[in-house]
Amino acid sequence: MIPSPRHTPADLALWKEHEEADLAYGSLPTLGKRVERSLQVLRDFISAGQSYAGASHGKDSTVLMHLLWRVKCAHGIVIPVYHVRAVPVGNPLMIIRPVACLSRWIIRTYRRGFWMIS
Repeated sequence: MIPSPRHTPADLALWKEHEEADLAYGSLPTLGKRVERSLQVLRDFISAGQSYAGASHGKDSTVLMHLLWRVKCAHGIVIPVYHVRAVPVGNPLMIIRPVACLSRWIIRTYRRGFWMIS
């Protein structure tokens, strides 16, 4: 979680519960099968021709970035990632989330709105 002064003690307690549930879910064998299937779909998509990914840095995009990082680590395949931002921004944290995501996945900036997982 990205810290924010907007979080109340109740928010943080609920977040902790969700993290514990996520850890339990993450250890299920079925999740590993889904991840492998997702990685195969990405490899097939990338091998079909020139590719790029779009990331808004919401929940789904964060998962995509992680999967792309896994493909890069396992196979050395790197594709461009374009930051997609809806205007106006409805969630003020969406402005800082890309920076947190970028630093986590060690992404180099090539030019405005264009990154590569490195």
